[in-house]
Amino acid sequence: MENAADASKHSVIAGSAPPGAQLRLRKAFVTETSPVRTMSNGVVTLDEVENEPANQGPIIRFQDVLDTWMKVPPSGNFEYHANPSTRPIMAEHRIRGVADSPYRTQTWENSESTLPREHIDKEFSITGSDTARLLKVSVDWATPDDYDLEIYYKQPDGTLKSMPGSGGPPGAKEVAFIEDPPVGDYILRVANFAAANPSWTMRSKVFAPGPDIVVGGGKEAWKLTCHKAGRTKTQKVYVDRAQRVNVSNACP
Repeated sequence: MENAADASKHSVIAGSAPPGAQLRLRKAFVTETSPVRTMSNGVVTLDEVENEPANQGPIIRFQDVLDTWMKVPPSGNFEYHANPSTRPIMAEHRIRGVADSPYRTQTWENSESTLPREHIDKEFSITGSDTARLLKVSVDWATPDDYDLEIYYKQPDGTLKSMPGSGGPPGAKEVAFIEDPPVGDYILRVANFAAANPSWTMRSKVFAPGPDIVVGGGKEAWKLTCHKAGRTKTQKVYVDRAQRVNVSNACP
């Protein structure tokens, strides 16, 4: 509460744009709960919490969206006071019980050209015979282009459910981790945010249970979109806590 009231602790995105233009600041991501526990007689004891009981259920995943609009004032200057673009969960953290090496790896090499906002999908499956504790998907390329990684799970009714993905800064390679991936079919999507070279390599790795590992340390972005006279322009903005970022050419 103290930080919320102290503007010096805010993440500020500022810049100039034509008066009256509509600005949109948005993030969409997948939030994961802790493994769901089944209570004994309505109570979870301290011993059960410390010893990871067998009645521990699956992780629940749901879509989160942060979305806000602003009309550029007559002065032509705007200022967003926001949260840091990277969520705390994206910092380096420990995943419990993962083998050191994957027992199954699949690789896709691409040379098909795409335009910004276009994407290429690859299919992948976790089968009932898998002892999957962790699914790691990465995308790598040789240039400072900007690709994003989106992962979807095919539900029984055919709809796609978002899973944790990755959308780092230009040139940063994408990597996503899915703990306890459910059995079924997946869509691994490489989206062209701002890339000219079509060549990229995507790898999926499936890990069995094992000792703890440390992952993370990635960065996330806000997407700032300007709507003006029927035209739009979207760019990624990275801002840390207590940082001020000035955006030039926010509008088309």
